[in-house]
Amino acid sequence: VHTIAPEARLLLVNWEPDQPESFLKAVVWARERGATIFSCSTIMPGWSDGLGGGDIHRQLAEHLRSCLFFASAGN
Repeated sequence: VHTIAPEARLLLVNWEPDQPESFLKAVVWARERGATIFSCSTIMPGWSDGLGGGDIHRQLAEHLRSCLFFASAGN
């Protein structure tokens, strides 16, 4: 990320992988601090209904409106 946007201010955030709500809280925390681009190298497919829906998906979509979000399936 730094290579592509060296002037960007970076926020590093942790969450509990077995608690989707903690990921949602991490996103909200970052948004409150002005984050508009998210890069996440892990995804938790069990958090949705398998079709891109589900409660956590709906809440994330609301908080990530007008943001870019990148999720890598691997490193």
